Amino acid sequence: MDLNADLGEGFGPYRISDDDAILPYITSANVACGFHAGDPQIMSNTVKKLQALGIRIGAQIGYRDLFGFGRRRQDISPGDLGDDLSYQLGALYAISIKHDATISYVKPHGALYNRCFSDHEQSIAVINAVYSFDRSLYILAQPGSALAFEASRRGIRTLYEGFCDRRYLSNGTLAPRSEEDSVIKDPTLAADQAQALAQGSDLPHPSTWKPAAPIDSLCVHSDTAGAPQILAAVKERLGSIGITVKAP
Repeated sequence: MDLNADLGEGFGPYRISDDDAILPYITSANVACGFHAGDPQIMSNTVKKLQALGIRIGAQIGYRDLFGFGRRRQDISPGDLGDDLSYQLGALYAISIKHDATISYVKPHGALYNRCFSDHEQSIAVINAVYSFDRSLYILAQPGSALAFEASRRGIRTLYEGFCDRRYLSNGTLAPRSEEDSVIKDPTLAADQAQALAQGSDLPHPSTWKPAAPIDSLCVHSDTAGAPQILAAVKERLGSIGITVKAP
């Protein structure tokens, strides 16, 4: 099982999370590419650390929304969205070359990720950007999502992702952050959800959703309070049930 987290989510002197405390637990990192967070220096420092530790590098692309941290819905045409996403991929690629590193996968961020659960038009824009950039990259997507469907249609490999620190609605989408208890901050409860996702069983109450396909990668958001402790608990729980944590 892969463990991933969003890294490099700062801007200038501002930092969203303690990335260094997260690095010991993850096998893949979704690097912010500058449109929802991140800047050239943060991207460079992040990629350098990931390369040194052998952690798989992914491009986290999203809406052009620094002020809203990429978590606000944007009504943008597929063509414009595709250009924005290509721009972000190119930025991380240039940084990766500097450090002799390789981008392995792509994951949409925030509002774009959520929208790609059911919006085929936006999902096609994402897949087209990835396909034209490097069709050997894989996509992190939720099982049953429009994004996973469109990736398969274009021959882009998909790894199915589950979230340890977010509540699910009955249709498999993530509960809106505006709802109470939508974010799981208790390490034990997050580990319970990780185990259920890894084993393909019903999620702990109150969700009634069950993943439609085996989960390949588990995510903990780096800006969730206590993220390093949550990751430690998840990794320990996976080990206790015989699941090895490693990159795909």
